[in-house]
Amino acid sequence: MNFADIVRAHAARDPDSPAILTARASFTYGQLDRAASALAARLAAQDLAAGNLVGLLFRDPLLHLVAVLAVARLGAVSAGIDWRSPPADRDAICHTLGLHALLADLPPAGGAAVRTLRVDQGWLEPAGAPIPLADVGLDEPAVLMLTGGTTGLPKAMVVTHSAMAWRAASWAATFNAGRGARTLSILSLATSAGLNSVAGQLYAGAAIRLRSPFMGAEEVIELVLRDRIEHATLVPTMLSLMLQRATSAPFLPDIKALVSTAARLQPEEREQVLARLTPNLYDSYGAAGVGLITLLRPQDIAQGQAGVGRPVLFTRVDIVDDQDRPLPRGEVGRVRVRSPRAARGYAGATGAQERNELFANGCVYPGDLGRIDGDGCLHLEGRASSVIIRGGENIHPEEIERVLLAHPAIIEAAVLGRQDRVYGEVPYAIVVARGEVAVADLVAHCRARLTAVKVPAGIAIVAALPKTSGGKVQRGELPALLAAAGVG
Repeated sequence: MNFADIVRAHAARDPDSPAILTARASFTYGQLDRAASALAARLAAQDLAAGNLVGLLFRDPLLHLVAVLAVARLGAVSAGIDWRSPPADRDAICHTLGLHALLADLPPAGGAAVRTLRVDQGWLEPAGAPIPLADVGLDEPAVLMLTGGTTGLPKAMVVTHSAMAWRAASWAATFNAGRGARTLSILSLATSAGLNSVAGQLYAGAAIRLRSPFMGAEEVIELVLRDRIEHATLVPTMLSLMLQRATSAPFLPDIKALVSTAARLQPEEREQVLARLTPNLYDSYGAAGVGLITLLRPQDIAQGQAGVGRPVLFTRVDIVDDQDRPLPRGEVGRVRVRSPRAARGYAGATGAQERNELFANGCVYPGDLGRIDGDGCLHLEGRASSVIIRGGENIHPEEIERVLLAHPAIIEAAVLGRQDRVYGEVPYAIVVARGEVAVADLVAHCRARLTAVKVPAGIAIVAALPKTSGGKVQRGELPALLAAAGVG
């Protein structure tokens, strides 16, 4: 068993079917399989072998994708490192992971004591006998998925060959991407959302337009319209930018599945995307530890369904208390997920070391608080680790964030707790606004919609929230941002 077989199978059945189209080159499935074999042969000549942990640091998404396949082909394990991360963070990640080697198309990281192999397009040309797929066990590691790093350096989760195959198959089945479907991928392949979705597109036999994460909204729109893209996976920020440029409805007439991922899409944004961009919007909720968890389908959004949707195929979601006991519907507790797509655990973690954070008893705990309504739909109520306890009362930041985002002037909002001598903790908010808005107006808006203990003690208006390369708010940087704004 080797998850790279998703490419080899298409290459054997229909080698001339288009697989990857970049701005500079195109590959059929036969060519992609040969490129992966060629790179695997070159890596083997550099003494890389089964079981080695290999870091991937690529600006070029095509090189990154072929490297993932080539490393898997050897039976080695890859760990994608986002090239957009600060050099010091990349060095620290390389050191922490203990890499056997780093494959890169960038200059080597300055302080990391790791062997670096500079890879370019020439490494994809055959140079010797083909390297067959290594026959590895279903539960052998294939990829280390790094967390989003919203509160510090990312941690690495072990995803097996079986789990990667399940992730690919689930994506293809959920979004009904047929063979030859015209798809677009601009998410970083160093992220869970990016790699999982591309693996799913390869599983489906799609023709993938593979582009840099730094494409602007105008470029994305031009490509989608020109190439009549049928399936695209985008982050909410990109969808918001595209909405600003929509001149007709539906603006993207050929889209069969427009998937929002990696961050929350607000209800009013869902409705706008559905009305102005495409009636085929899928709003997804997932986590690096398991991939896709729940989904709001177009009909759910059209009917005004709140929450983040129902569990996808082969996924069970429960709400549990702190003793891991299932709670009745409607009650708020920790989100627990069971799926064959789940990661095996943190790399290097043993026993119950990470019990309360993510993994235990064959389940994944994404760290979210939630409840399940009478229709089986999951509603998120904040992060378990970010609950603010004011005078003994639990306050979920997401509740305050939703109220702030309901204000017409607010584009983004993040709420955090700050120490208080009287109450223990009190909530503060940081927002991004469109145009001018007074803090007093925002406070009044909150007072009209929240109980007194939940009204932010202070609100900072900033130009932008700090985010990871995957588009998630870096909550570890919020206290400094609040202090820099002179609030709190």
